Amino acid sequence: NAAFAAIGESLIDRDVPLEATKLALLTKSHVMLNGKHGLAKSLLADRVFEAISGEPVVYKEMMMKSTQIEQVFGPPKIERFQKEAVWEFNTQNMLPEAQFAFIDEVYRAPATVLPVMLRLLNERDFRNAGTWHKCPLMTAIGTTNFVTDDEELDAFHDRWLFRLEVRPVSTLQRRLLMLSRALAPEEPPTTFSLVQLAELQEAVSEVVVPDTIQEVLCELFSALQKQLEGGKLFISDRRLVQTLRVLQAECLSRATAEQLTARDELLTVTLDHLSACRYAFIEAGNAEADAAYDTVFGTLIGQRQKQESEEAEITQLEEQIARWSGRLGGRNLAEKVRQQMISDCEQVRLSLTADPSQGGVNGISSDAGKNRLARLATKLEDILLTLRQPEAAVLG
Repeated sequence: NAAFAAIGESLIDRDVPLEATKLALLTKSHVMLNGKHGLAKSLLADRVFEAISGEPVVYKEMMMKSTQIEQVFGPPKIERFQKEAVWEFNTQNMLPEAQFAFIDEVYRAPATVLPVMLRLLNERDFRNAGTWHKCPLMTAIGTTNFVTDDEELDAFHDRWLFRLEVRPVSTLQRRLLMLSRALAPEEPPTTFSLVQLAELQEAVSEVVVPDTIQEVLCELFSALQKQLEGGKLFISDRRLVQTLRVLQAECLSRATAEQLTARDELLTVTLDHLSACRYAFIEAGNAEADAAYDTVFGTLIGQRQKQESEEAEITQLEEQIARWSGRLGGRNLAEKVRQQMISDCEQVRLSLTADPSQGGVNGISSDAGKNRLARLATKLEDILLTLRQPEAAVLG
């Protein structure tokens, strides 16, 4: 977090791409930054990889129409081909041996190059000289000035889990700040090591995703698909599965130092972390996608938060009624206490049976909540019946 905060200080209005890139590193995923030239997309990628200490292997290449497959996988070993008729790439310092990759102007590459990169990006393996090899690639950052409309490359585009549209600095005040930062002496980068990154990546898998959060995630996925139906935007099932890791990483990245060092309690994803779904489900920064997402997300999460609040209130009522019931169990009650309990029970009973606008049973948004309140109302009637009998102390 400190390293990314330092990068954010030097790159104005790039908080969203930086946050997405941080989550990509934690989840071993890829980032695509789409935007006009001159918006610091390449600078962002450079700053991120410069912040990783321990001499990481970083593959960098600017794609052009003339880019050849050898510029990605390495030059062929001509001597072996001449002797054995075996085509083998010399992959040293090339993409198959890289831990990280910065691929500039991705979609300027010829259509023959991108599909070949597809499997390496997703499966992290590469066929060389007839043999499959595992690749150490963790995260690739790609930049582009445009996204191709070629349907044959849809699968390639979908391999970039985080896809963001980068926009120019928005206001005069922010532009002045950008100029001020440009004139300031350059500070040495705040770094984190490969070992630290590996530990955090391992910790991501230990974050708990409760069943209730998984249900909300599926509801959000279905609602977005319906909202975007018929348009150019499409969310694959692969993205739904990958979003689980994004939520785990979001939870971990927000954890305090005390939470990270505590071993007695596992980190757990909550509704508050679901905002990170934006990065995986849509191209953040795209006006159409953002509008659709905000509509669906606001409605769904608002409903869920209301239900959580209701459930907490019902739990408090259940505990209160349980205490009242316990007080009736085989003990004499002073008349003053009995009358006060009757008054308190009457007030609660009114709240349970009130008009929906006043928080009555029919005003609860979930069927489960309504059922719980109905059971509480029945218990209250039993308690009131007992309290109103002359010998209340003998009953219960």
